[in-house]
Amino acid sequence: MKPFESTYIEITSSCNQQCSFCPGTSRKKEFMTPDLFEHIARQLENKTRFIFFHVMGEPLLHPELDTLFDLSHRYTHRVNITTNGTLLMEKLLVLKEAPALRQVNISLHWLNEIEDHDRAASYMKDILTFTRETRDKKDYYITFRLWNMNEAGLNRSNRLAAEMIEKEFNLDYSITDTKATYKGLLLGKNIFLNHDTSFQWPDLKNPLRDEERFCLALRKQVALLVDGTVVPCCLDSNGTIALGNIKDQALENILQSPRARALYNGFSEGRAVEELCRHCGHKSLFRVKK
Repeated sequence: MKPFESTYIEITSSCNQQCSFCPGTSRKKEFMTPDLFEHIARQLENKTRFIFFHVMGEPLLHPELDTLFDLSHRYTHRVNITTNGTLLMEKLLVLKEAPALRQVNISLHWLNEIEDHDRAASYMKDILTFTRETRDKKDYYITFRLWNMNEAGLNRSNRLAAEMIEKEFNLDYSITDTKATYKGLLLGKNIFLNHDTSFQWPDLKNPLRDEERFCLALRKQVALLVDGTVVPCCLDSNGTIALGNIKDQALENILQSPRARALYNGFSEGRAVEELCRHCGHKSLFRVKK
């Protein structure tokens, strides 16, 4: 089994918010048990560069988050976590003390759902306070994400975030330029801003896409849902392309199953064999050459 660049582990399918950017999931809301997580972490040892606490759900909701970080460290995993940012101050101590933690990705899309200016400013203030409190953590990165722009550029909520970020980091330039697209804009030591237009999540209701298809699913990444189901990528929010369950089979065997091999080989030939992949708009955001 060739090591993956990224392995996404959905430690919970439950979320404390409902962002319009997120498709959500029809699956049962639950938390991954530490026993299942350890079973996965053990199988992934030396088989992935990073693990991400992310598919659906808000990972900071997990009641045993500190235990999952400890298990990650035990099996030498570096963890990236993706959060809506609403619980960062509540989990500040856990995140500061987690030796396995490498990066916190903060999706600022929740701002779009907040109509009250003062509430939105308070949300951003907490995020920036968290950043200030943790920025000296060794080998640790923070990324602010605004992946919900439209053709007009920054909306009202995004402008508030941009203006508060500019002030926090004493930037001598504006990041509110509506014509600019930043991927990895450095704000401070190990702190970045990404903003870009929205992409279309894979959904069988989406129009079919007939262009040549290539994806890094099962090539550079794989995902495991909260119940142990293995899927090709982190965008399969409902487990439509279920390849097997790590509770019942070793991950290596799941990845050698006929369905997994067909998906992998299909992309090698520039075609999508899975129906869901033919309705995915993610390629339009991140085009990948073979």
